[in-house]
Amino acid sequence: MRSFASLACATVALALALATVTACGDDGSSGTIDASTVDGPPGAIDAAVDAPGITGGTLGAPCTGTGQGNCAAGYACLNLNGGSGTWCSKPCTSTADMSCATGYTGPGFAACYLSVRPEGGGTPQQYCLVICDDTPGPPEVCPNGPTQCNGTCPTPLMCVANLTSMSGTVVAKACK
Repeated sequence: MRSFASLACATVALALALATVTACGDDGSSGTIDASTVDGPPGAIDAAVDAPGITGGTLGAPCTGTGQGNCAAGYACLNLNGGSGTWCSKPCTSTADMSCATGYTGPGFAACYLSVRPEGGGTPQQYCLVICDDTPGPPEVCPNGPTQCNGTCPTPLMCVANLTSMSGTVVAKACK
């Protein structure tokens, strides 16, 4: 049985780690993400791909544009500060909203844990994200445990965003 009660503040903590819709920049850490600097020879991929890409403009698929961009109807193209690239997500209502998992076939567990404040301010909107790692012990966030949440994310996302409990303990990681 999944326990979402202890993750009530995970949305808030993740919102602080993942900043705004349609805004580029850094996450306040050591530097700006800059895809133009590559440490491998030209044309070479210098990092392993986490998982196959998702197509069709659904959750986790890479996208271009603002607003809906080239995502499927009902989805939005998110570009979050400190993120690994732009990707499609869809609005959801709360951590109890299981619609994020509907039709999702990629790695990890799709859940409604992302709170995004629009660029320039405004009321935060809940969006779906992909949980990619479930820290051992309670609460269990991924229904199928490490088989389902094994550290992989849809390309271009990476398994780096901490989801914390109300006490500040990291209970899972999400794709960012």
